[in-house]
Amino acid sequence: MSTNIKSCDNHILRNLANSLKSYLIKSVTSIGNPKEQAEYLTFFRADSIVKDCEFIRKSFYSSNPDTTWSLLSQSFGGFCALTYLSFYPESLREVFLCGGLAPIHLTNPDDVYRQTYKKVLKYNKKYYNKYPEDVERAKNIISKLQQNEVKLPDGGNLSVRRFQSLGLSLGIRGGAERLHHIMELSCSKYNHNDQLFSDEFLGLVQASQYLDNHPIYAILHESIYCQGEASNWSANRIREEFSPTFEVPDLSNLSNEEYDDYRVFFTGEMIYPEVFDDFVDLRPLKEAANILAQKNDWGPLYDVEQISKNKVNIYASVYYEDMYVDFKLSEEVIAKIDKDYVHPWITNLYLHSGLRDFTEVFDNLLFLVDNKTY
Repeated sequence: MSTNIKSCDNHILRNLANSLKSYLIKSVTSIGNPKEQAEYLTFFRADSIVKDCEFIRKSFYSSNPDTTWSLLSQSFGGFCALTYLSFYPESLREVFLCGGLAPIHLTNPDDVYRQTYKKVLKYNKKYYNKYPEDVERAKNIISKLQQNEVKLPDGGNLSVRRFQSLGLSLGIRGGAERLHHIMELSCSKYNHNDQLFSDEFLGLVQASQYLDNHPIYAILHESIYCQGEASNWSANRIREEFSPTFEVPDLSNLSNEEYDDYRVFFTGEMIYPEVFDDFVDLRPLKEAANILAQKNDWGPLYDVEQISKNKVNIYASVYYEDMYVDFKLSEEVIAKIDKDYVHPWITNLYLHSGLRDFTEVFDNLLFLVDNKTY
């Protein structure tokens, strides 16, 4: 019975996610023209999220509005927590950050991607060291994609860049294994009617990429770093600085020796303009996404001066091998906060998803509450 209940719960959650996604996309696209849609979407960043949280706090503690509360945050939640500390520090008792020390001193994402591309490259090398047979599999897949138009079950495009973006999972627990499973399915012997790829492979590729189900993530990802500057499709621009590492040549034009030496490198948490063509549900948002990428008057997300004199205790798990929130940039943020009120736990034992993966991550943060050092 428990298995049936779990299956039912998962089904309900999937339906709920699909309903919310459909509602969001319809609500955005029903708003006038793309310029008006883009303006509406600007209210989904950390500054607006924090204002909503503060409204909830005051409503919840209406009889005693000076009551403070504690924050537990993971990844982007940590970015929001630092925004909260910037503008409403008097509302907070303490803050727990897990893989979420936002680069509060930056005004655009360029330096973020300069660091994270390096980390993604490192994860690629670890992946191929673990699964060397996937070097050839990746090239076989790319060759087919370069020579054919491949559609996923929902009608989305399986382009070369969309395939490379499967590397997003490499920085979380079990991500390399899931990618390897997809690669194994690419050479399945059970393709029907001379299909290039099996239905199972195509279905798993689609299921492994969640931008269709998270349109706000796709359209606002780069803006979470913007303060008074445009992102101008930062990940796409900075990618060129690493050329030719992440670029894929026409494999049919390579000599045998060049082909043998070539490696397909996966990308990470990078949003490219092409996703608004490749992902079916994102296509209606393409024009609004381009407008937001050019927006250069974003408001402030952080008050560096306020955070530098912060008097609210911050307990932070900082992951040395984090593929998404760069360790070097996290160190720079820690250095800007009064050392008596920031208590980092730096570890290489866990990945970015540590809080979700292991209960001891939060246990270690609670240890810091009592000891303030680790």
